[in-house]
Amino acid sequence: MESNGGIVEDIRQISAYARDNKILKTMGYNEDSIVDCLIVYPEKMIDNEHKDEEDCDPDDCAQLDSLDDIENLLQRATPIKGYKRFYKLSFPMPHRV
Repeated sequence: MESNGGIVEDIRQISAYARDNKILKTMGYNEDSIVDCLIVYPEKMIDNEHKDEEDCDPDDCAQLDSLDDIENLLQRATPIKGYKRFYKLSFPMPHRV
């Protein structure tokens, strides 16, 4: 079973914003709407010898290749198990070797 332990606090915070009536009204939703929520996070850089437990298996986590893909974020995102209409998407960050 996939663990969401590292992002539960993010889910709670985003969930609060997604239920704020003023924000919903500004976005054109009514107060009974359930809106899609997306967590975009930097992909962890890993070397060939180590892999963090929280790193996504490439088959299990969608990745955003560039900001040019912004139109299709939810289509490329991975649903977060156990949460209705919550998704996650990693973004590779440049790094020095």
